[in-house]
Amino acid sequence: MNDLLRGEKTLKFIPILKKDLIVLLKDKGAIIVLFILPIMFISVMSFALGAVYAPDSDKGVSIPVVNLDGSGESVMFIESLRSVKGLDIITETNESKLTESKAKELVKNGKYAMALFIPDQFGEKVLLGDEVALISYEDPAQASTTSVVSKAIEGVSQTFSVQFTISNLVDEQVKGIQTTFDSKLDEMRTVYDNRLKEEIEKIAKQAQIPIDVPASTTDTGNQDTVDYEAIKADLTEKASSSMSEPSIKVNSTFDNIEKVPQPDAFQQNVPGYTVMFAFFTVMFAGRSFIHERNEGTFRRILSAPINRLQLFIGKMLPNYFIGILQTMVMFCFGHFAFGMSLGSSVIGLLLISLSMVWASTTLGMLIASIVRTESQVTGFSMLIVLTLAALGGTMVPLFIMPDIMQKIALVTPHAWALSGYQDLLVRGMGATDVLGNVAALFAFGFIFILVSIWRMRFDD
Repeated sequence: MNDLLRGEKTLKFIPILKKDLIVLLKDKGAIIVLFILPIMFISVMSFALGAVYAPDSDKGVSIPVVNLDGSGESVMFIESLRSVKGLDIITETNESKLTESKAKELVKNGKYAMALFIPDQFGEKVLLGDEVALISYEDPAQASTTSVVSKAIEGVSQTFSVQFTISNLVDEQVKGIQTTFDSKLDEMRTVYDNRLKEEIEKIAKQAQIPIDVPASTTDTGNQDTVDYEAIKADLTEKASSSMSEPSIKVNSTFDNIEKVPQPDAFQQNVPGYTVMFAFFTVMFAGRSFIHERNEGTFRRILSAPINRLQLFIGKMLPNYFIGILQTMVMFCFGHFAFGMSLGSSVIGLLLISLSMVWASTTLGMLIASIVRTESQVTGFSMLIVLTLAALGGTMVPLFIMPDIMQKIALVTPHAWALSGYQDLLVRGMGATDVLGNVAALFAFGFIFILVSIWRMRFDD
């Protein structure tokens, strides 16, 4: 290590830097992997997931629904499904009614994730409050989609059945009220009629004049009736309204940051794939170093008036500059080609990018200091880069990982870089909010470079 740090502090590494930059930029394979491949990934994945991230998009998961009942209640249930955002209910194909066999065929061929069948006697059982089972025909290859859709359908089913349960309960309550009310009213009328009869007879006896007793007031032939149907309708409406518009609601608030528009697919994918492919420079840095060391190029260079530190810097900086260029190209592509927002802090993006590329470049030098052959560089690089990318959340979002894996992710530079980009682009934070991420990435880089300096050999 001491030998590595010996020598004059001059800029004699610049010719090495220029040479490696030219060689790397002329390498068609490197250009494809570092620039073309991530652009293709970003484009394909963003267009494929565009509807998922679009805030005002009505397009959702298409689900064929076959109505085997045909009752008014089954039609109402289908309309309830249509009201669910994210579900596209299909009941017809080519202007003809969808059949059970056709729906199963479409699912079997992978056209749809699942089909839903509303069984016969659905309406009758719903009205009676009996249990009724919907039938779903699912594609096992799309289990993740069917799981989410099934939960949504269960939610609609519960709400729908509760509405009829409420109606039945209200009906029973109103009938009970009607029976009690009529009974009490009849009792009151009977008492009134008896008292009236007694008073008339008493007066007739005193006056010794016959007086006719009027017809009983309990005769309901001409009496006013209570509109119990209106009462039932009013109670049912209020109960249903309380379910659809609950009095307790949740209002979202944001602590110390402004609410930003919902991110688009490019704001989600550009940072992820930029972080992932930025570390692919590891392979090219290590391969170049091992090739020149094994070919004896370093011995010839070191015979000139240049020390090992200058040689080390000359081999590292080209990859750092290529990494910066790669990151700039990715974000410029997303911004200018598809109008992706760059957030509110360009300085924050610059800091995260510089520190991330620093970590990726020094990781490449670390691998170069450990392996001995070019084939080992490729194998070790892919193993380390893809493993760290998976753990760091560039392939699978961290929030869906188990807690233990989210903690493990913190030992990867990928997680710190991706979190910083998301804070800036998605959460609307500023440069000061990502200084911790920047510090962590630079710390990774310093650890990598110290180990690589300690392990580095310039001869074979």
